[in-house]
Amino acid sequence: MGRPYDYAYQTAGHAMTGAMQCAGCGQQIVEGEYRSYKRSKHGDWGYVTHHRDCCSDDPRWRSRDQKAERQRAALADLDRQAAALVAHFPGFDVIGAVQDAALAASPEAK
Repeated sequence: MGRPYDYAYQTAGHAMTGAMQCAGCGQQIVEGEYRSYKRSKHGDWGYVTHHRDCCSDDPRWRSRDQKAERQRAALADLDRQAAALVAHFPGFDVIGAVQDAALAASPEAK
């Protein structure tokens, strides 16, 4: 078979790729995270899938986890900033102000 290409890291139930059978353990992938990629053979191609546990040595999982942690930290920081605004301006409607700003910045408003 040819070299693997078009890697995707997904969650079962949200996306399905090919037969959804793990090439590592042979079990069906019905829940949890999984990796898929394409492989070509004789001018045709197919998907190869693995449970996350069956390919845990793939460095892309670590990169994906680090990105998710940075996003969680950024959201937690936004929550802290919003709480500080509410505490500093007790009568100010922070949620309403953010919604108004988002509406004003949307392409439909222009």
